[in-house]
Amino acid sequence: KKRAGAATVDDEDPDFNVVENMIADSVLEWALGETEKEIAAAHKTKGAADDLLLRKQQIEMKQQMLVIRIQTGKLTFEDYTESVTKKIAEERELAKALAKKGTPAHKKQAMLALTRAKLMENELTEDVDE
Repeated sequence: KKRAGAATVDDEDPDFNVVENMIADSVLEWALGETEKEIAAAHKTKGAADDLLLRKQQIEMKQQMLVIRIQTGKLTFEDYTESVTKKIAEERELAKALAKKGTPAHKKQAMLALTRAKLMENELTEDVDE
């Protein structure tokens, strides 16, 4: 049942908040905002922001690709909605599995997964209301 490229709780790296796994515009917007805050904080403390700048570029590129796919008709609204709905379920399952691990790092990742799921749910609700 495991999908190629799908993150599992058994993965060594507990960071499941990677850009490659983000498919919804709302999650990309949120991640961009969070990354920009981290960059600003790193600059204030004279910290290294290279990884954060790279992450910001990845998010912006992913957003641009999403727009292009929609504009060119390669991604329909129905397909987008279906993929986001599936991703919400994946994020909720991931959050449950991470929460069971119980470590602070896993709990933090579980909260991020739930945040992403909620953002996507809100996006789908807004799209239906419009």
